[in-house]
Amino acid sequence: MRALIIFLMLLAPSLTWADARMLFLAASGQFETYTFEGNTDEGWTGTTWLPNGYAHTGSYSLAAQAGVTPKTTSMTLTTRAGYLDFWHDCGELGLGTFKVIVNGTDYELTDNAGWVHSTNIPVSAGSTTITFHVDSSTGTPFAHVDDIRIPTSSGAYYADNFDRADGAATAPWFNTSGQLTIVSNQAKNADAILRAAHGYDGTFSNDQYAQADAVNGVASPVVYLSKTEKTYYRFTASASSCGIYKVINDSSTSITSTGACTVVNGDTVKLTIEDGTLNGYVNGNLIRTVVNTEITTGYPGLYFANQSAVAVDNFVCGDIL
Repeated sequence: MRALIIFLMLLAPSLTWADARMLFLAASGQFETYTFEGNTDEGWTGTTWLPNGYAHTGSYSLAAQAGVTPKTTSMTLTTRAGYLDFWHDCGELGLGTFKVIVNGTDYELTDNAGWVHSTNIPVSAGSTTITFHVDSSTGTPFAHVDDIRIPTSSGAYYADNFDRADGAATAPWFNTSGQLTIVSNQAKNADAILRAAHGYDGTFSNDQYAQADAVNGVASPVVYLSKTEKTYYRFTASASSCGIYKVINDSSTSITSTGACTVVNGDTVKLTIEDGTLNGYVNGNLIRTVVNTEITTGYPGLYFANQSAVAVDNFVCGDIL
């Protein structure tokens, strides 16, 4: 895949790595991605979906004004089993309803104070109709949605929002060290050990990723986790330290710089490995990168420094196609 992206950049020198990679992913069909940057009308415009992009902090979004005619936009496409991935901001909505409808099932989005990353609305394999709807009879505020990613390919893709009863996480989760536990619809490690690593069992290629949302200002996704040894790569991102580490037989070594980066609750921290290159991201922004081939295979998962208040939410993992 790396060679094909480089080829695209040679064909179009103005493309950045991120832009070329997005074009490749769109062509490979891992996700259908829709953004609204470049739309000169922020109003909700029926079925106007503008594909390709991931920058909800830009000027435009799919927006609907409350206090007027209810606004709805929808599309139908063939999906694989997985979860919708999108950003929404309905903190300005006040009174009213803002919801996503998937094949007739309503998922109401609650008010919030700013952009929120949603990854917990499921879609099934097959023909799927997805609708975004806003309805309010009071006031003139807006609701917004942007950067909608819909799973459409056959590559490995798994997600866990941990929204279930408290207790030990069960299969497909496995523990190389420690015990992954669900507490208040979030995941944390229950055992007081220095380094706890938990994997997600499935069939993955060697080009894989893991990501999770920080709950306490820190998250540490893992790739290439062994089921039998305490061996893996991890990317730990927090306000005090951000770095990629190799852990071999429970011996941890930083393989990038480890200076601070900006991580707050709700930020998405992601680690990818592709052709031996490890990339660590926060909210889609590349923070650390390094080439290392000492560990050759394994599973995506999560790392926790010890038993503490640290928890994560909205875990997603899969193949890089």
